[in-house]
Amino acid sequence: MSIKDIAQRTAVLRNLAASINSALANAETELKTALREQKKATGTTKISIELPDATPIGSVTLVQPPPAATVVDEAAWRDWVRSVMPGEIEPTFTVRVRPSTEKALLKSISAASSTVPQWCDPETGEVHNVPGVEVQPRAAYARMTLPADSNQAIAAAWQRGDLAHLVLPALTAGGES
Repeated sequence: MSIKDIAQRTAVLRNLAASINSALANAETELKTALREQKKATGTTKISIELPDATPIGSVTLVQPPPAATVVDEAAWRDWVRSVMPGEIEPTFTVRVRPSTEKALLKSISAASSTVPQWCDPETGEVHNVPGVEVQPRAAYARMTLPADSNQAIAAAWQRGDLAHLVLPALTAGGES
C-alpha cells in the first residue's frame, strides 16, 4: 500500500469516525428522551434490544442516580470544614479543603439520601448541617448492556445488510438520524 493510499484510508476513516460519533451522540440523546417519555407514560425504565431478525442483543435501562451533594458556596463550605476538621485545610495561595477530603465528605453527604446536606462525625456521632453544600438531583442516563456475544450477532447482521436502514441514513448527507 502506498503512502497516498494510507493517507486516503486515514482521511476516510477519520471522517467516518467523526460522522459515527456525531450520529451516536444524536441517537443517545433520542434514546434518553424516548426512555424518559416511556417512563412517564408507562413506568417502564428498561427495554430489550433485538436485531431485525429478532436476535436478542441486550437491553437498555433508564438510570436515575440518587441526588449528589455539591459545593455551592465555597467560603461557607471551607469555613465549616476548618471549624470541624482543621487538619483537612491545605494552606496554599488560596485556602481550600483538601480535594480528597472534599470528595469523601460530599460522598458521605450524598449517601445520606437526604435533601438536607448533613454529615455525621464518625468519631463523635455529632450530626452537622453543612453550609455551602446542596444535595442536588442528577440527570438520568441510559445504561446499555450488551453481552459479549452480541458483537458477533451485530457483525453478522451488518455483513448481511440487515442494519443499513438503522445506520446509513444517519451517516449520509440529508439522512435522518
